[in-house]
Amino acid sequence: MGTTTRRVCRLHDVLTAVLVALLVADPLRRRRLRADWAHWLPAQQRRDRVMRRLAPPVLLGAIGSGAVAAVLSLLAGRPVAGAGRAAAAVADVAAVRVTRAVNAPVNHELRSWQVEQEAVDWQTQRARWEGGHEIRRVLLGAGAVATAAAARAGR
Repeated sequence: MGTTTRRVCRLHDVLTAVLVALLVADPLRRRRLRADWAHWLPAQQRRDRVMRRLAPPVLLGAIGSGAVAAVLSLLAGRPVAGAGRAAAAVADVAAVRVTRAVNAPVNHELRSWQVEQEAVDWQTQRARWEGGHEIRRVLLGAGAVATAAAARAGR
């Protein structure tokens, strides 16, 4: 495997690790689910402000580096590594689609909410957001497993 292939694969590994740390591990989940309106809304709005800036470049970087690493691995005669990188990129694309279909509309709506005026359907919207987030966690976790398998096969 050439230097370029190793570098692209390493970039993909690092970006996948960042996704796992940001989204799959989800250390604040229990706290988020127990929160009442007055605590949940400001925390979710802060999370939205940070993640809408941070997640797109990390996700797009993981998708792009995964796709390039898949092609380079295949060209280097490492089909298992290539398939793992391709599977990871597909899982990441699926996570983006879930985000756009489920989480982004909820995030857009909650940006206009005020703590002083409790939204009537906030618990429904929170449940919808959490459901989408769980699907994303599974997809990104599967992508991380595929990345780890590809990294192992590429050695």
